Amino acid sequence: MNLSRVLHPDDYKLFTEHLAVEQIMSKLTDYRYEHEHRKWEYGLALKAILDTESKTVLDVGGAGSVLSPLLSYYGCDVTQLDPEFGKEEVISQNKILGADIKFISGDFSTVELEKFDAVVSISTIEHVHDDTTFFKNLVEHADKTIFMTMDFFPTCKKFSKDHIRTYNKERIYEFYKIAEEFGFRPVYSDYDYRGNFVYDYTFASLFLI
Repeated sequence: MNLSRVLHPDDYKLFTEHLAVEQIMSKLTDYRYEHEHRKWEYGLALKAILDTESKTVLDVGGAGSVLSPLLSYYGCDVTQLDPEFGKEEVISQNKILGADIKFISGDFSTVELEKFDAVVSISTIEHVHDDTTFFKNLVEHADKTIFMTMDFFPTCKKFSKDHIRTYNKERIYEFYKIAEEFGFRPVYSDYDYRGNFVYDYTFASLFLI
C-alpha cells in the first residue's frame, strides 16, 4: 500500500488498519469528534509505524485525538505535543485504556525534545504559519520514520477560515528536498488529484523513512 498519496474513498478497501481505529473509538467513551476520514489517516499512520517497527513516537498537534491511544494500544511509547488542546483528553484516555501517553503543552518551535523513532502529525501543518520550519522540526526529531497528512488541492487554495492553506504536489516535493538533507526519502508517491472527496478539497499523506 502506497502511504504517500492523495486520499480516494476506495483506499478504505485497501487496508484493514481503519478497523483498529474503530476498535479504539469503541473503547473510549469520551473522545473529541472525529471526522470519518480520520479512520483513513490514523489507519495509515498506524501502518507506517508498524511497518517500520517504530517504538517511540511523537504525535505533534494531536489535540487529544484517537491517534495517540491507538498507537499506545499497539505497544508504542507515545508522547503527544500540542500548544493548546488535548491534556484532559489524554488523561481520560490513559485512565480508560490503562495507557501511559505523555502530554507536553508547548510550542513545537521552542520546546526542547529528544529524538523519537517516529514523528507523526495529522492535519496540523495547514494551521501553522511557518510551515517550512515546522516541517524541519518534524524531520529533526525523527530517527527513522515520519508520517503526516495535510489538506490537498492543486492550486493550494484556502478553503477553511481555520486553515492557512492547502498543499499540492509541487509543495510536497519541496518537503522531499528538505527531508533529503536529513537522510530521509519518501516511500513511493502518488499525488494526482482525484476530486473533492472531503469538504471542497481532499487530503494527502506523506511517509518518509
